[in-house]
Amino acid sequence: MGLFLAMVSACASIMTGTALDSFLSRLESSAADFTYAYRIERSGSPDVTGGGRTVMKGTSYRTDADGLEIYCDGTVVWTVDRDSREVVIETCDQSRPGASGMNPLLLLRQFDKIFSVTGSDVSVDGNGREIHTYRLETDSSLDMKQLVVSISAAGDAIFSARMEMKDGTVIDCTIPSFSFSSAVDDGIFSLDTGTLDSSYIVTDLR
Repeated sequence: MGLFLAMVSACASIMTGTALDSFLSRLESSAADFTYAYRIERSGSPDVTGGGRTVMKGTSYRTDADGLEIYCDGTVVWTVDRDSREVVIETCDQSRPGASGMNPLLLLRQFDKIFSVTGSDVSVDGNGREIHTYRLETDSSLDMKQLVVSISAAGDAIFSARMEMKDGTVIDCTIPSFSFSSAVDDGIFSLDTGTLDSSYIVTDLR
């Protein structure tokens, strides 16, 4: 699924100097490249698992996950299914909270529009790393009730995210690799459908 291919009070609600504050500052000024795995738990249904890789910069992102390629240049979203040879093109409405889907990193880019901090704690994992965990309540316009994120003490990496939905669904995400970078080619965030062969079906919903 294109899952990873998802913030009420202002950023002032974060205490300056916290790990979350440092992480959000880096997310604002740098590109992020990460891999992830997720598990969706829904009452009465089998668990759904998947994963992929996302590169994001500003309002642009590229996700490869679960057989789909998703490109977004901040204005247009291209979703490509190579197996079925289909492409769907849609407008990305950046003014709407949650427009980036349910990718937790993409949602954090809209922190001031969607989230407020309701609690935090610090722990040490089995590798001796200091982990800072934050509980974030969401805007009432989203289907998500709460997002819990665990990040490094320096604010230079995120390790996990847990999304609790209003219908009781829980989405647990682990992020085994994460890095910030300033050297990302903007060309990776868009798709020229003219480079696809004639067997592809392109549906333009803009």
